[in-house]
Amino acid sequence: MSDKPYEIFFAGDVFPHLEVETVKSNLVLMFDIPPEKVECLFCGEEIVVKRFDTFADAHIRQQQFEQAGLICHIRHMDDIKKERENRLDMRNIAGRFVKTIRDHSRKSQNHSRFSRLFSSLIEHKKRA
Repeated sequence: MSDKPYEIFFAGDVFPHLEVETVKSNLVLMFDIPPEKVECLFCGEEIVVKRFDTFADAHIRQQQFEQAGLICHIRHMDDIKKERENRLDMRNIAGRFVKTIRDHSRKSQNHSRFSRLFSSLIEHKKRA
């Protein structure tokens, strides 16, 4: 991980009044980015475009990207860590929930088996 705490990320969104091809051209012209790398930005996944030491520097670059037509966002590394921790917490909660459901399902299945067995015993006694 980088020592630079601020990052600009892009998730593939452009301003509604602009065509994607126009934005791609703007990036090539304004930032002298090779067209192949510009294409990689539009892969459909969230991409970290650049990291910065200060929020002010990140904000200046964000404005430049927005002038080209990209909708990008700034986040701090602490926020990313919190987001990851929250995701892990949610996975743990989901895992415990699934285990509880499985346990309950097993108990319910055992109860159903017992009920069927008990019913068949009663039926057998009635016939005898």
